[in-house]
This record gives sequence, C-alpha cells and structure tokens, in this order.
Amino acid sequence: MRFTEWRMNEKSSDSGHWWLWPVLGGVLILGWRLWQRRAKKRPVSAKPTAIADEFANRLQRLEKEFAALGYARPVTEPPRHWLRRLDEEATESIGEARLLAAKAIIDAHYCQRYNSGK
Repeated sequence: MRFTEWRMNEKSSDSGHWWLWPVLGGVLILGWRLWQRRAKKRPVSAKPTAIADEFANRLQRLEKEFAALGYARPVTEPPRHWLRRLDEEATESIGEARLLAAKAIIDAHYCQRYNSGK
C-alpha cells in the first residue's frame, strides 16, 4: 500500500464525528455548573420563626376582635380585601384609628410572609 492510498483510507475512516468532543465538553461543563448551583442552595427550615408566629398571632387576634364586632373575615377573602371592605362599611363603628392599626398589622404580616426570603 502506498502512502497516498493509506492517507486516503485514513480520511475516509473519519466519519465526521469530530464535533462530538466539543459538545461532550460543553455538556460536562454545563452539568457541573448546575450541580454546583444546586449544592450551594441553603436548606429551608421547616420550623416557623418566632417573628412569623408573632405576626400570625396579631392577625388572628385582630380577626377575632373584629369578628366579635360582627365583621368576620371569610376564609376565602384576603386580609387586604377584608380591610378595604371594612374601611368602606364599618369606619364609624370600628373607628379610623383602629382601622389604621389593623392596616399596619396586615401590612407587617404581608411583609413578613412574602419578603422573609430576601
């Protein structure tokens, strides 16, 4: 076999799969990065904090107080919608100062509940 024939056979045996090596390298790097990102995440504690308990207790006391006055919040009604409804219907009987205090409790509850991860 001559040298040129040998080189021709060498080229024909290369079936064009050279691109698999860079793709394989990219997949390995991507997999490693995703694994590292997942490993860095902190575990979420299952126990609520004392602060979250305090906000929940304040909201429950507020709901019981207003329910005793005849302004109970339905389970399906969000606290802010309930407060808006009270502002429209019961400002005279509850008092504007008490409604402002209730707004502060509900705002603090929302802030603790939805911004605690930041």
